[in-house]
Amino acid sequence: MRNFLKRHQSHLSYLTAGLGLIVYALKSWDIIHTVTSIVFDEGGYMARGYLLAIGKYWPYADYSIPLDHMPLSFLIPGYAQVLFGPGIRAGRYFSFGLGLIALIGLWIAARKLGGNWWAAITIWLLALNPVWIESHSLGFSQVLILFLTTWAFVFLIGERNTSWQIFLASFLAGLAGMTRLNLLPVVFLLILYIYWQHGKKAGILSLIGGITPIIFFHILYWPGIFRIWAYYIPEGIIPLIDTYRFPLEKNYIPEGFTLSGFWGNETHLLWDIIQAFWNGLLHNLFVVVGVLVVVMLWPRKKTWKSEYHRRLAFFLLATYVILFLMHMWAALSGTSCGFTCFKGYLMFFTNIGLFLIILTFPYWEKNLPLWRNILIGLFISCFLIALEYWNHAWQRNIQHIIQNIVELKIPRLNNPGTIEIWRVIDGKFGIPYQSLTQFLYTCTFWALPLGFVWVVTPLLIRGGRKFKMLFTHYGWALCTTLLLIIGILSPLDSIGGELNAKKCESDVLNSHEAVGKTLRKHIPAGAKVYWDVESWTMFLYIPDIEIYPPQTMIHYNFVPLNPTIDQDFVLRNGYWNEEFKELWIGDADFILVEGRYYIDEWRPRVEAGELTLIDITQPIEDCRGDHARILILQNNNKN
Repeated sequence: MRNFLKRHQSHLSYLTAGLGLIVYALKSWDIIHTVTSIVFDEGGYMARGYLLAIGKYWPYADYSIPLDHMPLSFLIPGYAQVLFGPGIRAGRYFSFGLGLIALIGLWIAARKLGGNWWAAITIWLLALNPVWIESHSLGFSQVLILFLTTWAFVFLIGERNTSWQIFLASFLAGLAGMTRLNLLPVVFLLILYIYWQHGKKAGILSLIGGITPIIFFHILYWPGIFRIWAYYIPEGIIPLIDTYRFPLEKNYIPEGFTLSGFWGNETHLLWDIIQAFWNGLLHNLFVVVGVLVVVMLWPRKKTWKSEYHRRLAFFLLATYVILFLMHMWAALSGTSCGFTCFKGYLMFFTNIGLFLIILTFPYWEKNLPLWRNILIGLFISCFLIALEYWNHAWQRNIQHIIQNIVELKIPRLNNPGTIEIWRVIDGKFGIPYQSLTQFLYTCTFWALPLGFVWVVTPLLIRGGRKFKMLFTHYGWALCTTLLLIIGILSPLDSIGGELNAKKCESDVLNSHEAVGKTLRKHIPAGAKVYWDVESWTMFLYIPDIEIYPPQTMIHYNFVPLNPTIDQDFVLRNGYWNEEFKELWIGDADFILVEGRYYIDEWRPRVEAGELTLIDITQPIEDCRGDHARILILQNNNKN
């Protein structure tokens, strides 16, 4: 048997990877058909991209539809809609196919770095994580970035790259930067790395490949594309960009915010920021912990097999750390989103972290001095305790298990029948149910991380030395065991994170199309439509209507009235306010309203005779209930 496995291990690794790819595909297909659309994000890319692809609007032009990212975020899904027909089905199927191709690229890159089995393990790590699959199966830009950056690394990885491989790797990285501005640092870090690794000639070739798409799209969309840069570049640095800066940009941290007074104040904003940080780590736990392990077990210079591997590892580590800190600042400082996007932001460069772990694993330092082993043990203890504290799903699971145990019925000793364990303890020691469960929870809370670090790991080392197994060095054993446990348990919500969207029993693609059919029945081509539906995927079923462009960003670009700012300036830059809202309501032929907004906002207008309710669709997704229905209102003032 051993000889058979040895002779066919490459075939077995291919089979293992293939099974992982099938599992990923089946899970992705299930998510595509059962997961609700993420409010604005998914439809926002598809709908705006479609309008750009058919030429109805020009990117970053005055009075055009507002865009909050670089052009390929919208153009790629937009042209997919043109090619396969507009609708959420086409968008999600496109993401499904792109995700599978990206996964094949991951396998190729991982195989180059760590061999066949690491490539297979990489496939399974991703196939077992439902949050990761969700992020790359729906119509988000994460799957575009995964595809572009992964295949960039497929061509980049290699000690003796050809000129065309260097150019293509840099070009794909440049396309990633023109998909999401937050990935632009990868382009310049890659150029510096190639110059460092392969010399001046290769560095110049990489520079040409990397900046070509950047220059092309900036010339094509000059100068309006500076609206994207103005969101990130501080005022006063580049005067030309300042002319495209909107004075009422949203900031999710209010003016006058201070860190003082948060301790003991559960409503303080800082607690939301901290919770968002740990949620981000939880949704990306394997890679984040893996990168921390790489840092803690970073090899000595003489340990590396080659200078090529050492330089590549340094490039991957520097890229991951820079991107992590940059996205943490963008998400948690309130300048980019309402904190919760941090977990999604980290998924943009998951592959870079995986490549780093695979490349460095054979070189992780084992013979560490005592003081480093102690520091590693202390750090991991604190990290796990903090993760446990902020992981509410984990806490609920522990509490549920404890409750099941203490409520377990056991035979009575002196009388026939059974009795719950907690009643026995209460009768003997006077500890009531609530106190008992709280005590056991507290003990478990501290025992799990501390026991793993200071009891289980030393026992593994002792057993490893006795039976000549792998676990013979404390720091290395602790880190690798932790990563192994996280990888195995990643399918659990309490380890890998909960899905961002809700799962339905019915097919959400069918329900979208049924609602779209109802909308087409009542709304003729060319009609002016005021939009109060957060899911812009529904627009794809009535794309020949006239809309009010700023509404394609729904409330994210809705600003308060400001008499010091010219109204034309507001509209020209893709924003809207209360004045435009009332103007458009009066101008529209039809108004589409999501059910949850009808009672407070729109029913009074219907009752006053301004609007007529002509039909109500079925829910966009059945599992969301009545508030996900669309009410079709006709403007009586236009008749």
